[in-house]
This record gives sequence, structure tokens and C-alpha cells, in this order.
Amino acid sequence: AMSGSSAAGSTNGQARRVDVVNQETLAWTLRYKLGLTGTKLGCDRSECGACTADPPLTEGKLDDPLRIEAYRQNLSGCLAAMEKGVKLGGFFAWSFLDNLEWSLGYTKRFGIIHVDFATQKRTFKRSALTYRDIIRNAM
Repeated sequence: AMSGSSAAGSTNGQARRVDVVNQETLAWTLRYKLGLTGTKLGCDRSECGACTADPPLTEGKLDDPLRIEAYRQNLSGCLAAMEKGVKLGGFFAWSFLDNLEWSLGYTKRFGIIHVDFATQKRTFKRSALTYRDIIRNAM
């Protein structure tokens, strides 16, 4: 079974939907799955999320290497797409906070900020600090 999601959009007014397998980047999907090339490509936004079973907090810290790798791969894909002429208007981390996911409840976490659901205390995960550093260094 394919692991991933689908993306929907419009190309020259024509609705398009494409299945995206995990680990495929924006540039690869645009070029090879949709056959889009050239300098007139645009994307109003991209987003990245990584659903993981995070380890417990240790000494007030949470190391989430799988989420960090997912962000690195997706941001690298965005940069590659931009270098090929895709006009990318923004990138969103999904999600900022751990939250209730309709299909998964509280069993999986997407956030770059850990939420203790009993106390509502928030703790920056290592992915939040890494994302901050990537953004800071890109400016």
C-alpha cells in the first residue's frame, strides 16, 4: 500500500490531483508527476508535517529526529523547486502545536511544540529549534 497523501491544485484553470508518496519533494512532484516545467510555475504555499510517536520528554527536552529529517527533506525540495523557477510564496510547518487529530486522537503528534495535554504546558521540541535556525540562517 502506498504511504503518503494526495495534493490538489489547479494548473491553467484545470483542476489536478496527484498522489504524493512519502519522501517525494515538491520539485520532484511538480516536474515528474505533473509534468510541469519552466519559469511560470507558481505555488502559493507549501506545508510539511510529520506524524510521529514522539519519545517522552527527558529533562525538559524532546528529541524528534524523524520530524527534523522530514522538514529538512521538504525544505530542500522547496529550495530545489525554487531554483528551477517555481515561485513559492511560503512554507508552513504543520503543525505548530501537538493537538487532537480527528482520525488519530491524541496518539500521534504533529507539532514542533510538545503539549502536555493534562497540564497544557508547552515545550519546544528539537525540531522547533532546528526550524528556527533554518529560518534564521536563510534570511
